[in-house]
Amino acid sequence: MIDPRVSALAVLLLAAPGCATPLRGELRSSGGELGTWDLRPTRCTTGKAQGLVAADLFSTEAGDDTEVVVVALPSSSPVVLARVPARDRMIVLRPRDCSRFRVDVRPIHPRSDIVTGDLALECALPDGGHLAGEAAFTCAD
Repeated sequence: MIDPRVSALAVLLLAAPGCATPLRGELRSSGGELGTWDLRPTRCTTGKAQGLVAADLFSTEAGDDTEVVVVALPSSSPVVLARVPARDRMIVLRPRDCSRFRVDVRPIHPRSDIVTGDLALECALPDGGHLAGEAAFTCAD
């Protein structure tokens, strides 16, 4: 049997802000308003501050302003927001916009501020652009 003190310590370490969180994958955009870019996220944060169950995936490399946000909506399917580089604008992607749209984002347990999930996208945008890729994440602020 595992000592309850060890279990409690493990939960505290996982929930601690600034801890390294698992993050892997790559998303690629080509053409259209989104432009052409590759995002290999190096950091993710949650949507806690905005009151959302969400994961904000981005790169911390200097000059890289690509970003993809995965949002769970209580009344409908999740959505994905892709940032238009160098602009204060996001493109909203929904299941109907994509031939492949597997998106999951959820708290690790009901009272947790840590979110986990994954996404797999293949989206042809109305303006001729394309966004595709996969990512898996566990995010804490």
